[in-house]
Amino acid sequence: MDSNQHKHEIMKKSVVSLLTGVALIGLAMPVATATNPPPSVPIPSATDTKAPAADTKAPAKKRDTYPLYGEVVAVTNTLLTIKGGKDKPERKFDINKDTKIHNDEKPATIADVKVGAWVGGSVKSTATGNPLLLSLNVGVKQKDAAAPEQTKPGTAPAKVKEGAAKTPK
Repeated sequence: MDSNQHKHEIMKKSVVSLLTGVALIGLAMPVATATNPPPSVPIPSATDTKAPAADTKAPAKKRDTYPLYGEVVAVTNTLLTIKGGKDKPERKFDINKDTKIHNDEKPATIADVKVGAWVGGSVKSTATGNPLLLSLNVGVKQKDAAAPEQTKPGTAPAKVKEGAAKTPK
C-alpha cells in the first residue's frame, strides 16, 4: 500500500467517525429537549389589544399587633388606660387572663401597675372594642422627652457652676 492510499484510508475513517458522532448527537438532542422542554413564553398576536398585565403585589397587610409605650392614667383588673400624646385622647386596652405582665424579666400582677408609672408592651387589634393587651412590662423607664442641648459649631457647651447639680439624662 502506498502512502497516498494509506492517507486516503485514514481520512475515510476520520470522516466516518465524525459523521457517526454528529448523527449520535443529532439523535440525542430531540430526546433531551423532549424530557426538558423550554419554558413557554406567550407571544402576543397582532390583534391582541390588551396591555400586558403588570406584576402587582398584594396590598401590604396592616399589622394586627403593635408596640405600646406610655404613662398609666388608670388601671383596673380588665382595663388599662394610657395617656395620649399632645392633643390626643387617652388610649384604652383590654386586659384578660392571657395578658402576660412582668417587671423586667420577673413575673408581676396587675396590682404592680401604678398610676403615673411608665409601661411598655404589645397589643393586638380587635374587630370591635379596645385593643387587647398581650404583654405588659411595668419596669419601663420614661423616654427622655427633652432633646439634648445643641451648641453651635466651634463653641463650647455651657459650663455648669461649681456646686450646681447636674441633671441626669
